[in-house]
This record gives sequence, C-alpha cells and structure tokens, in this order.
Amino acid sequence: MIMPTETTVTACPILTSDDKYMIIRRFINSIDMRTITDYISDKILGFERYLDTIHNNSDFNNDPSHIPLGTYLRRVAKLSMPAGVHEDNSDFVYNSKMCIVYMYLYIQMFMKENVYLYKNTVCRVCFVGFMMAHKIIHDIPYNNRFFAAISGTWGNPQVNRMEIEFMKMLDWKICLSQNDIISFIQKYNTDNMFLVVAIPTKNNTSENRHTIVDREVITN
Repeated sequence: MIMPTETTVTACPILTSDDKYMIIRRFINSIDMRTITDYISDKILGFERYLDTIHNNSDFNNDPSHIPLGTYLRRVAKLSMPAGVHEDNSDFVYNSKMCIVYMYLYIQMFMKENVYLYKNTVCRVCFVGFMMAHKIIHDIPYNNRFFAAISGTWGNPQVNRMEIEFMKMLDWKICLSQNDIISFIQKYNTDNMFLVVAIPTKNNTSENRHTIVDREVITN
C-alpha cells in the first residue's frame, strides 16, 4: 500500500543546477530498484520498433532472451555493486539506479533512428547501455573485462565490439544533461498518475509555494 505524505516548500520559477540536482537525487532515492527496472523494462518492450521475434543472426544467439528484462536489469545492477551491498546502502544503490535511467535514455536516443530491437538482442543492448552509463557516472569505473565476467554470456572481445557499435549508434554522445533526467522524471510522474517528486514550473507559483509528494511504502 502506498501512502503519500506532503511537504510544503518554497517554489522556484527557474530551476538552478542545484535545484535540479536535488530533484534528481530525491527521485532516485524515493524509488526502489524493482520499481524502476520494471518500469523501464515495460517502456523498452513497448517501443514501436521492438519486435517480439528472433533475429536470425548467429552473433545474437547467446543473448539471454529467456530471462525477463526487468530481472536481467536487476541482475546486472546487483553484480556491478560490491559484494554484500544491500538496498539501504544509498551510495552504491543510488548509482546503480542512475545507471538504469541513463541506459534507458541512451536506448531512447538511438531508437529515434531506423533501428529495431529484437527479442534476442534487447538484453545485449541494455547490458552495453548499462556499462556505458557506469563509466560515465562512476569516478573509477569497472573495465570491460569485469563486465564480460558478470555478463555470464559474452567474452571480453565481444563486449569490446559491442561497446564500439553502441557508441557509433549514439554518435559518440554519451553525456546527458540534468534536463534529460528531469524530463524522464516528468514522464514517470505522468505514466504513474501520481507525483514521486514535484517539479516546480513558472505556472506552479501560487503564493510562491508548491507541494512535494513523497512516497511512503507501508508493508503489512
């Protein structure tokens, strides 16, 4: 059961970089790993150019398409964190959830081109997207050999080739802005029909105040 609690704060008609950082931080901390991975999995599998068919190419035959995408994303996120890290460790879990969001935005970027995802390639694309996000977000990221090991499927040479192809699809543009993340949060709020974190706008300045709604999850 989800019980919203309200906190009233002063609104800012124009968001500063610090405002955006706090909104992003609050959003990522307020949502659990299963929720964000299931949401993004549904969005990816719902792409117009996602085909629920097998691509007849031997290079893709070992893609772990038998694993539900949400489960696969949680597996990669967990294995990319140090052993023994639990959900309450905010730093590692926060970064892993950010990697999931970055990965989704990367896929959105190259899906704007004439690109198709197939049932037996989607995990491969998400894996490389997560790996690239990890390298951007972390100051000292793991190398490709590590990611090849946790993939359980691909060797280091194949991961290297996948990385290059992925970068070419993005035209080597892998740095995202705060506005990209804010747009994702707005879309998430719209899709779920409730606010996880309210984002102040110029029209949201009645008496110079607005409401931020936190999600408080209560388990029986």
